[in-house]
Amino acid sequence: MKKHISIIIPCYNQAHFLDQALQSVLNQTYLNWECLLINDGSTDETEIISNKWIKKDPRFKYFYKENGGLSSARNFGLDNAEGDCIVFLDSDDCIEENKLEASLNLMIKDDLDLVISDFCMFYTNPLKRKAPFCNLKNQNFSLKSIVLNWDSEYTIPIHCGFFNSSLFENIRFSEDLKAKEDWMMWIDVFKLNPKVSYIDKVFALYRKNPKSMTSNLSFMRANTDKFFLKIYPTLSSELQPLFLEKVFRDNSNSIIYYQKKYLKYKKLMYLFITIIILLVIMISYITQKI
Repeated sequence: MKKHISIIIPCYNQAHFLDQALQSVLNQTYLNWECLLINDGSTDETEIISNKWIKKDPRFKYFYKENGGLSSARNFGLDNAEGDCIVFLDSDDCIEENKLEASLNLMIKDDLDLVISDFCMFYTNPLKRKAPFCNLKNQNFSLKSIVLNWDSEYTIPIHCGFFNSSLFENIRFSEDLKAKEDWMMWIDVFKLNPKVSYIDKVFALYRKNPKSMTSNLSFMRANTDKFFLKIYPTLSSELQPLFLEKVFRDNSNSIIYYQKKYLKYKKLMYLFITIIILLVIMISYITQKI
């Protein structure tokens, strides 16, 4: 019997991107899938667009829930998924047509728990690709690497993963985190010591969205601090001091970055004020001459 794959898509006020995401699901060469559209209390046309796709193909399944955030929507999807394998896809991203087939074939062939593939970026057109924001090639995917190298060397966009559903028997996304919840999920998964392999092919397309929450620096900082406090007690005695070193190092780098940015801004302000003063003096001089 063919493996059944559940694709979980949380949706919140991104109806204008949804058609592209769902078309990339419909294009899959592997056919035995279900796609769970979790409307997390959207106020746009998410329901209208979702219903259009349900009528087009019954493998799309629509659920509505009160707004609870991204983690809550993904957990709702996990609770209702029926597949042997899990794929997470955000409503503004896309996947390549052979992602399911290639990932599943490798998982079965090598008896894997997790397959990670490469990704690239795009802005509006998925066919116009940009280089990824990090290099997943030659990474040693392990718990230690996920804990210590996340953000500083790489992150793994969630739709790069292809998971055996058994990994989520006792794992759910942390709903009190509004950011970095994916990092915690990856840590929880790797605590299980999964058998994992990497496919050096682009199967995930990551939209560079300037309005996404990751562009809100203060929001991300607050949730990163909350994540640090939450994850530290769960780490082994070996990883805890190394994790503290990472936190200090990353924060120091951030401070240096913003100090440099502030000094550059300060110099520009001084230059701007000087130019204004000179202009005022010149206008005053010219006025007196007239």
